[in-house]
Amino acid sequence: MSINGKAYIVGAFEHPTRKADDKSVAQLHAEVASGALQDAGLSKDDIDGYFCTGAAPGLGPLNMADYLGLTKLRHLDSTDVGGSSYILHVGHAAEQIALGRCNVALITLAGRPRAEAMATGTAPRSWGVNVPDDPFEIPYGRTVANVYAMCAMRHMHEFGTTSEQLAWIKVAASHHAQYNPNAMLKKVVTVEEVVKSPMVSELSISGSSCSERNLLSAPVPGFFNPRQPGSSPANRSTSASRLWIAAWLLEATPTHAPRSSR
Repeated sequence: MSINGKAYIVGAFEHPTRKADDKSVAQLHAEVASGALQDAGLSKDDIDGYFCTGAAPGLGPLNMADYLGLTKLRHLDSTDVGGSSYILHVGHAAEQIALGRCNVALITLAGRPRAEAMATGTAPRSWGVNVPDDPFEIPYGRTVANVYAMCAMRHMHEFGTTSEQLAWIKVAASHHAQYNPNAMLKKVVTVEEVVKSPMVSELSISGSSCSERNLLSAPVPGFFNPRQPGSSPANRSTSASRLWIAAWLLEATPTHAPRSSR
């Protein structure tokens, strides 16, 4: 069954905080959820599907659902595949809405790496003593930076990718930052500047690395059922999260008029 045309993002929110010294992770989840709901013109009582990862405080989505006051839930999902989990959740939410298992799905992401002084990119990380990869990789000092560098090296080997081509990722991000008043790194950079920036790990240079921050955003993907009256694509509102901490809301049928600003 195709889910194409059955779900749309109807709102988004990016939290302005970049270092959350005075906020808990749970509070950050709540604030991005609130922002996403306001952007979509919905309330928490409209939510009947909730998605987050095991990184959220508590037992997957259970404690967060209670904290957020989500009392109408029919579906929960705590799939965790690392940093891409929340993009996966958008697909899962669309599938569940298409199957009729929920009508409005909220996805939240939040963290405090800067406030907690986490060296996310350069310190060895382990997910626990029973992780099967760790005995083979941790002794060699595996970090996010050098693992990504190895991926880049493999891509170069297989496809002939150059450092200059990879540098365009950072260049594009610097241009995108010009439209974000809360961006940490607003300086527009060139490919030459990125390539000449200090080495962090072989084939991974500081100019192309991800900046540490406490970011919160909440896109509200609303899914409209084309079989319902007034559910045409013309009635959808779309937005997207570009940030590391996010919340999405997905809706099965349109319950409000799209905002004119979208």
